[in-house]
Parts: sequence; C-alpha cells; structure tokens
Amino acid sequence: MVKKKKLLDVQDVANLLQISVVKVQRWIHQGKIPCKFQSGRFCFRFHELLEWARMHDFHVDLKQEEKLLGPVGGSHPLASAVQRGGVVFGLEGNDTYCVLKAAAEHVRLDPPTEAERVLEELLAREELASTGIGRGVAIPHPRHMLKLVTRPSQVPVFFLKEPVDFSAVDGRPVDILFVMFSPDTPTHLELLSRLGFLLRDEAFPDALRGCNTAQEVVACLEAGEDRISADHRSGGKR
Repeated sequence: MVKKKKLLDVQDVANLLQISVVKVQRWIHQGKIPCKFQSGRFCFRFHELLEWARMHDFHVDLKQEEKLLGPVGGSHPLASAVQRGGVVFGLEGNDTYCVLKAAAEHVRLDPPTEAERVLEELLAREELASTGIGRGVAIPHPRHMLKLVTRPSQVPVFFLKEPVDFSAVDGRPVDILFVMFSPDTPTHLELLSRLGFLLRDEAFPDALRGCNTAQEVVACLEAGEDRISADHRSGGKR
C-alpha cells in the first residue's frame, strides 16, 4: 500500500509538473509558486500546488501523482475530482446559457478541449432535461465527453454571483454548479451517486455556501464522503 505524502518537496514538484528542479527553485525564489519553508527545506501542499497548476495551465503527471499520493481518489473520489477541476467563486451570468458559457471558459481538461466544444456538450445535456436537482444545485454532466476525458475525473465547482433560474425540479434558482467530467461510465455513475447522497442532507448545500476557499470546499466534501464510508460500514443503519 502506497503511503500518502502530506507535504511535497522540490523534486516531487518537478516530477509532477514534468519540469526541472532548478526551474522549481527559481519560481520559489521569485515567489511564483506556493510553498512554505519548514525544517530547513521548501515544502508544498498538494492541494495548493494543484490549484496553482490548474490556474497556470500545467498538467500534473498522473503516474507521479499516484506514486506520491496513492491511488487516485482514494476514499474521497468526489473531493479529489473537485480538487482537479477547481473551484470558482462569483461566476457571472444572468441565464442558464450565459452561466454555462462562463463555466466552459474555466474548464481545463486533459487532453485540452476547446471551450466551445465543452459549451456545446453542456448545452446538449441541458436541452435534454434540466440538471437543476433542487436546493439551489445543478449538476451539468455531458455524457458525450466520457471518451474524451482520459485523465481522472474532474468536477469543477462554480458558485454563481447571482442565483439563476435553471428550471430546477423544485423551482428554486441555482447558485452552485458541479460540472462533471469522467473518463468512463462506472466512475461517472459513482460520482453522481456520491454527490446525490451528500445532497440528501438539507444542510449540505448551505455548508458549501459557507465556504470561502477551494480548500474549505474540498474539506467539506471529504467530511461528507467520510459519512458515506461510515454509512456503508454500518450497513446503512445509521
């Protein structure tokens, strides 16, 4: 069993980003990459590095990621997918089309996919039926992109600047989007199931709304997935 590293070193970062050690060192001294100095060396938190890499259009090497952190997703596949997809606060748009267009421009997939293609797939899914599932949450999940996404699942989360009518099942305007991209159908269905389980708790969406950073969103999801594991261990009798 692979032991998960809590902090990464310079060599780890170079391996993950597929760049030289000296380039990482240069970025450290230029203040261009998030790190901390601890016990006489520079260290990196994986979630901070991942967010930085996403914002700067760097792809993280999957084999190195698994070597350092264990199997992708581990016991928190949904939280891990959100880490990869990123969290955006204050997404603008005054109707469903504008919101999905703005979201598509933030999506970073591997292999790279044009925002126009992402938008077309999001719109095609939304035209079948609203992805607004209630309590102010929508889960756009374009099915036709399953074969295009070769990396582990990515679930970008968007908090809207203003709630938008998504024709949701309960009629409530949407202010949180989970946009789901998965490499295969079983993974896709597992993530939908996990998110559906968490959203059965009426307090969960409000807990998400109380988050101010991507790290807080991921921590909220990890806590929820821990509840899923506990529920499974108890045979659903909790």
